[in-house]
Amino acid sequence: MPEHMLRDLDPVDELRLRRWAREHYAAAEDRDAGWHPIVLEEMEQKDRELVDARFHPRRAAGAYVPLAPSPGRFFIIDEAHSLGANRKVLLSVETVE
Repeated sequence: MPEHMLRDLDPVDELRLRRWAREHYAAAEDRDAGWHPIVLEEMEQKDRELVDARFHPRRAAGAYVPLAPSPGRFFIIDEAHSLGANRKVLLSVETVE
């Protein structure tokens, strides 16, 4: 990315460009090389996320409950902490209409 484009870019404008890129996502073959480098960078990031979601659908859907790290323990996901089809309701709350 050209240095002068980043130097003059306000952080708020950068976030606006990234949001625009997310909302107006285009496939790689449909992108214009003349678009702002931030827009292209954000669309490339979205490409990577889509590939990741295709190969790891449970992780992409947020199917795991994060655990606090403990000293000397590797970061693993215990099966008991993943969302399964047999989830139990611990508390039922009546709704008022």
